Amino acid sequence: MKAFEKRIGRIIDFEGKLNEKIREIAYVDIQNFEILNAYHSKSAEVQDTVLKSFNQNKIDYFVSHNAQIEKNFLKSIMPYRSSKENEEIVWGPWLDSLSLYRKMYPRLGKYDLKSLSLIFLTEQKIDGVIRKLDLSKKSSFHSAIFDCIITYLLLERLKDTIDLNNFICR
Repeated sequence: MKAFEKRIGRIIDFEGKLNEKIREIAYVDIQNFEILNAYHSKSAEVQDTVLKSFNQNKIDYFVSHNAQIEKNFLKSIMPYRSSKENEEIVWGPWLDSLSLYRKMYPRLGKYDLKSLSLIFLTEQKIDGVIRKLDLSKKSSFHSAIFDCIITYLLLERLKDTIDLNNFICR
């Protein structure tokens, strides 16, 4: 787990459709399960700047719930991300909380963020992160920043149970 803790992860969520403009973008950067910073915007002008910053900041891995959707958004908008380690052109590596929860809890039946949060998270835990990030209480599912927070909390609850390094993949 130590190698995972030293790395910087970016939990990302987009709201919108691939064939249309992104309606909303949010991210939460974490290291050692401490939130370093968070950002969210509904402005298309700001989104371009945010997306370009993904190439400029040191991010060791990306996190998302159903990562293939976020990968597809990123690839459609900016097809390449240069990896400084080996000069390979890639988006990733990724930690997908959806795949993780499907493997850890194969009999749940529903794995959407709302269902998982009702089973595994408390209102107090969610409200604590919302307050820490100074966000409006009215955030809800399918708000990009709220979905990032729920994804963060779902991973954070497993950090001492399993080695998350085993679930990071390209």
